[in-house]
Amino acid sequence: MTTVIENQATPFLLRTDETFLEFANRISKSNVCNVGYKDGSLIELDPNLEYSFVLLGLKRLLTPEEFAFVYTAMMDAVHKLEVQGVLSEGLVETVATPFDIPARPAIPNQFADTQEDGADIKTYLTGSLTFTMVNHVPPTQVEIDDAD
Repeated sequence: MTTVIENQATPFLLRTDETFLEFANRISKSNVCNVGYKDGSLIELDPNLEYSFVLLGLKRLLTPEEFAFVYTAMMDAVHKLEVQGVLSEGLVETVATPFDIPARPAIPNQFADTQEDGADIKTYLTGSLTFTMVNHVPPTQVEIDDAD
């Protein structure tokens, strides 16, 4: 028997005869997130900079307006640390939000209810990162004559 379970992040099928390990392996393979912006565009890296990711654990994704407030608060804190001499001035050059991580799929009751006492189901962010080098040639702009 197969049951369809709809989750906000990912719909998936549950085969009642599979083990938790089979379920976890199947779901983790189907939930691969490519690193990139939501619109599919690539993240351009400055070869002169080093990058560090900040993961904010949010109950939901921020709206652009909310992100502007959070970003401002973070950069104000960085500025204060620069003034105090804790960070060197200009250390943070850019901030980007390259990818969103959806909520993990719901764990079916048949697995959640059979956990050993004190055991938890943990979810880990896994994957790989590669670099794509693109020879970007800007489009040629055509000048339009105003013949009035």
